[in-house]
Amino acid sequence: MKLESLNERAASNLSGRHVSGRCLCGAVELEIDFPAFWAWHDHSAASRRAHGAAYATYIGCWRKHARVAKGRRSIARFEDAKTESTRSFCSRCGTPLLYERKRSPHMVNIPRALFTGRIGREPRYHVAIEELQDWAYTGNRLVPLKGYPGVVWERPKSRRIGDAPVEEPKVINVARATFPSSDPLGGVRGAVIHRLPENRTLHPTPASPQSGQGPSLPETHIIFARYIE
Repeated sequence: MKLESLNERAASNLSGRHVSGRCLCGAVELEIDFPAFWAWHDHSAASRRAHGAAYATYIGCWRKHARVAKGRRSIARFEDAKTESTRSFCSRCGTPLLYERKRSPHMVNIPRALFTGRIGREPRYHVAIEELQDWAYTGNRLVPLKGYPGVVWERPKSRRIGDAPVEEPKVINVARATFPSSDPLGGVRGAVIHRLPENRTLHPTPASPQSGQGPSLPETHIIFARYIE
């Protein structure tokens, strides 16, 4: 992709202002003239997979108003023949950087999340909204999850277990076990399981649910399980 060099910035920047964004590792920095042309949410399958997220939010800029300020050699490209588009990303950390479409040769799209400051446009537009996933968060009310500071969850509205409505999961201590250092996620020994009320289902969770990872040290850990009362 050809973006203008920093030496050409003064000629193209009509407002005299610019904003910068960077990848996760900092190897690549991008710069655009303020304000951006527009901002939008892309729900297409291609962008969803490229970002590994429910959808991607982009800012669109005229090509002459965007530039690589640092790390041009660290940018790798993937050309998608099916969608006639090119996606660029950092070859070091994998952060998506640029999204170009053949039908819009004078426009370049940059992930909004790369910029920490304001870019002059709010993402009020949605593309491929018909591909919105049913598991994507759409603004429903969230409430704190007891026992997990900083974690909130969305209460089910209609799902029921038997005749009782679904309530917030309760955390109980059901086992204490030692994990060998050679096998941190398996090889549980010495576990003592406590009896639960009838018709209850256990859902094991790691000792550190916030991290999303299982125990990693060769020492005793508390193992939790959830059940709906």
